[in-house]
Amino acid sequence: MEKETYNATKNVMTVLIAGPECSGKTSLSQALAKAFGGFVIEEYAVDYLNEIDREYNYEDLAQIARRHYELYEQACTREGLIFLDSFLLNIKIWSNYRFNKVDPFITKKLKELSFDLVLLLEPDLPWEDAAYRENPDDRYVLFDSYMSEMHALDWSYFRISGEEHQRLVRAENLVEGHLALKKIKS
Repeated sequence: MEKETYNATKNVMTVLIAGPECSGKTSLSQALAKAFGGFVIEEYAVDYLNEIDREYNYEDLAQIARRHYELYEQACTREGLIFLDSFLLNIKIWSNYRFNKVDPFITKKLKELSFDLVLLLEPDLPWEDAAYRENPDDRYVLFDSYMSEMHALDWSYFRISGEEHQRLVRAENLVEGHLALKKIKS
């Protein structure tokens, strides 16, 4: 099966920012978008969970994944840098961890997708309580799951760790390097 790529026909660069809860995904995606004039596809789960008046379940994760994928498809019609604050991989890891199963849509789409750059954030930042955060104790177990999944999907990725400023500098350098490579190829 060939990987989907929107980059072949448009001047688009997609950057997936993944990692366990409270690993700095939102802060980093927003900082990178600001630094490079990019667009952030925010984590849809929070919006969805704010709308329902009950505890979420397995089926909710499938709905979140489908909507998040729609937002991704819409964003890929524009030109420029797109930063994904979490995405289907995060939902797959959490669904497997929490419910011991994953909706086939998520698995299928992950096998079809490719990204220009994947940043995997280590959970070495202090835990901060927030709505819908559930798992302060097993973040490194989940981090290992991310690495395993990325290897299984044959995705290249870069690990990002350290304090926020170190993370931003490393991520900016990686984005700049990938932008330069993209210009050379075109």
